[in-house]
Amino acid sequence: MKTFTVYEPPQAAADRLDRAESLVFIREGYSWAASAFAPLWLLANKLWLAFVAYLAAIVLIKTGAWLIGAGPAAVNAALIALHLIIGLESSTIKRWTLEWQGWQPAGTVNGRSAEECERRFFDDWLPRQPLIRPETLSGSGAIGASGTSPLSGPERQNESKADAHRTGGWRSSSIFRRST
Repeated sequence: MKTFTVYEPPQAAADRLDRAESLVFIREGYSWAASAFAPLWLLANKLWLAFVAYLAAIVLIKTGAWLIGAGPAAVNAALIALHLIIGLESSTIKRWTLEWQGWQPAGTVNGRSAEECERRFFDDWLPRQPLIRPETLSGSGAIGASGTSPLSGPERQNESKADAHRTGGWRSSSIFRRST
């Protein structure tokens, strides 16, 4: 089974299909590429702060080994351990970087393959998203005097607080929702 964490950018598009295109899926688990080629992997994934931390760790390892008089075998063992840690924590490093840049977690999904995970996520996520985010309609005059938009009828005004919290406050009109 594969597990992915899904992130949405900080300035997500108003249209739900454009928002779906901008989502990032991060695979959980060990990364052989990150372990074997740590500095190149960090640079290729544009993880600049993590790359600087990697360089600082190498300087600390070599300085510490020099101060205590450790031989090259100890330095190599410490560098191998550093690379193993980067391989184990590669998805965490990506998640931290995205969250630092303002990306928001949209969920997690499990499946046998990346394609199955994407299908499962979008089967659940798309029906719960409005066609267009309501706050983008307010400046266009599409919101009526009663505070309703064309995408939310009177039945949406009576939505319970628990339902609004569960869905993040975004629900499409009842004519667009999947029947349960």
